[in-house]
Amino acid sequence: MTGVPIALDLAVVARIADRIAVMYAGGIVEEGPARQVLSGPKHPYTRGLIRSIPDHLKHGALAAMPGVGDRPSGCAFAPRCRLGVAACTTANPEPVALDDRGHRVRCIRTSDVGPLQSVEEGSRTAPGRTRSEGIILDIRNLRAEHRSCSEVVVAAEDVSLQIRRGECVALVGESGSGKTTIARTIAGLHPIGGGNVVLGERQLPADVRRRTREDRRRIQIVFQNPADALNPRQTIGSAIGRPARLLRGLGKKEPADEVARLLDLVRLPQHTAQRQPGQLSGGEKQRVGFVRLVDLTTSSPSACRWRASAAP
Repeated sequence: MTGVPIALDLAVVARIADRIAVMYAGGIVEEGPARQVLSGPKHPYTRGLIRSIPDHLKHGALAAMPGVGDRPSGCAFAPRCRLGVAACTTANPEPVALDDRGHRVRCIRTSDVGPLQSVEEGSRTAPGRTRSEGIILDIRNLRAEHRSCSEVVVAAEDVSLQIRRGECVALVGESGSGKTTIARTIAGLHPIGGGNVVLGERQLPADVRRRTREDRRRIQIVFQNPADALNPRQTIGSAIGRPARLLRGLGKKEPADEVARLLDLVRLPQHTAQRQPGQLSGGEKQRVGFVRLVDLTTSSPSACRWRASAAP
């Protein structure tokens, strides 16, 4: 039996695929044996994808690619490519065979694509991040249940954790172990069956509708399925602008400028604001779902930009 998995998760692909074909703008830009493509990519887009994946064993900033921009008549990746030259915009390159094992790349500058461990010009060292001892979120003996007329199913019980300023905490477990229910309960979207959620020094009401605007602004959730998180009848501009109005009190004209700024932070073209969710890819919708719920209270876009810097 032959299988053709289609995925955005390179870690999964690396474990199950014998060969990898990398697509960009509707065409294959690199193809070859999985191990060879992942360890020695020869197309700038493939290299950029791999370098944008966080690695907990290595310290350093993720290498972000420039924004999408308008696609030229030649190579579709040219506006985002640091190696691009004038010839890249005149004609779409033909596939180049790099060896006899089927490693092929659509690029005229394959010899200039450096190894993955090299430092690109203009890249920066990740700023040092220190953890403060101040506890931002304190979850105490949390219990979450799913109730019906006939039974009560306990999704999570006696869950306690603390999150300090500067920390990123990952909640890991098998499918059905209660991760999503815990997250929804903390956000006030699922009833609390027991325990407390303390934000700073304030114990939060269980129901998000009883929380203050500041509470709702400080704890937000990015849903796993972006297709269900966005209203299919709303434009992307409306989906991003409405939280800015409700949570920040912006006027009627201010959200338009804020939508443009936020789209730029996640490397989406400005005209995306006029589109509807059904006109976007899954990855684009996930970026929209992220940026409409990111902490918008910062006076500088740098915090948002750091979070969005790895958007492929």
